[in-house]
Amino acid sequence: MKRLILLHPKQLNFWLFLVFITGVLLCSLHFFGRSSMWFDELTSALNVQHHSYYQLATEPLDYNQVAPVGFLFLEKFATSLFGENDFAFRFFP
Repeated sequence: MKRLILLHPKQLNFWLFLVFITGVLLCSLHFFGRSSMWFDELTSALNVQHHSYYQLATEPLDYNQVAPVGFLFLEKFATSLFGENDFAFRFFP
């Protein structure tokens, strides 16, 4: 019978903290790295720019795009707060 090896709570906290910090650093590098937007991100951004909240919720998106309504609302809200730029479009994703 195999014996299950459990980590000490301090070790577990250390590894969870390390994974969390690594995730935050990688997301920050992507966010502040000013990398180009992909085609699907650009078409989603165009839909958010050119449609109202009502249109985003009730009409099909242009460019054959599909996205959850909540995500589109968050994107629209971010662009209304921060302006229509890369940082605003990447704030929530």
